[in-house]
Amino acid sequence: MSFRAELITDPRSQYEVDRKFTKFYLNYSPKTPLGDNYKPNYCVLPAKYAEIHDKIQEFEVRSDDVLLCGISKSGTTWAQEMVWLINNNLDYETAKSQNLLYERFRLLEYESLKANETEILGLNDSEIDLLNRTKSPRHIKCHLPMAFLPTAVWKIQPKIIYVMRNPKDAAISYYHHMKSMRGFKGNLDDFFGLYLSGQVLCGPYFDHVMGFWKLRHLPNILLLTYEDMKRDLKDVLQKIADFLGKSLSNDEIHTLYEHLQVDSMRQNPSCNFEERIQKAAINKEFKFIRRGIAGAYKDEMPAHWINKFDEEIRVHMGNCTFYQ
Repeated sequence: MSFRAELITDPRSQYEVDRKFTKFYLNYSPKTPLGDNYKPNYCVLPAKYAEIHDKIQEFEVRSDDVLLCGISKSGTTWAQEMVWLINNNLDYETAKSQNLLYERFRLLEYESLKANETEILGLNDSEIDLLNRTKSPRHIKCHLPMAFLPTAVWKIQPKIIYVMRNPKDAAISYYHHMKSMRGFKGNLDDFFGLYLSGQVLCGPYFDHVMGFWKLRHLPNILLLTYEDMKRDLKDVLQKIADFLGKSLSNDEIHTLYEHLQVDSMRQNPSCNFEERIQKAAINKEFKFIRRGIAGAYKDEMPAHWINKFDEEIRVHMGNCTFYQ
């Protein structure tokens, strides 16, 4: 078998019994640019991932694919909208169509995440099969860590955009998401404990971020931070355009900048997932695009947890000084 599965038994993680969160360890050294000495850690995924691991590993990558990667609640939904628009000649009409963000940017590992969605939302198709039938250029979202990407990624070398976010903000945002969308029954202390011990979906956080950070020098990889997107979005839009080989005028960048503001995103049915929330979320009042603030953890995270997160950042992020 190409992987080893270890069911998480921590009672704090048992809020979603049907997913059976599991640590997946690879039983081989993936052929990544980091070489054979790179030994990846586990990745937390629903037990159902075991059924599609090989399918993801064997996924046929195309040279003009655009992959958008990042751990959950790092700003990937925001980045999806800007990347798709830039790579599709600012086609706002299509971008605003109901629920099309799922169709424009399919989630590679989505089959492993399906729990009640199949019954409630009628999502029965294989996401990978849909991607295989999608015309190029394809836009593919993925929350998997670098070592779990399809094997052909490293040979074909498609464009990869990785979005990272301060783990304190990402954890706060993820807590609210899991509480309202998935029914997490614990409190902040419970969730932060799971987060820092690497027991949340697609964690551990630090392995995820540092895997892609070590590849930042590759010409087909662009690393963005949520904080830069908030601080100087127009500059980030230009970086994405340059990376994708697209030309944008100052006026086009300004219009796109306005389209991507938090209030505009909340009002865009394609991005705020209102229909899905009404059908499947525990809290029907939840806003998928919540505060949209960098540094929001300062208002919500207790001081002792800030200290714990800061210590983990110092230990695990090495020469990546973004959040130190």
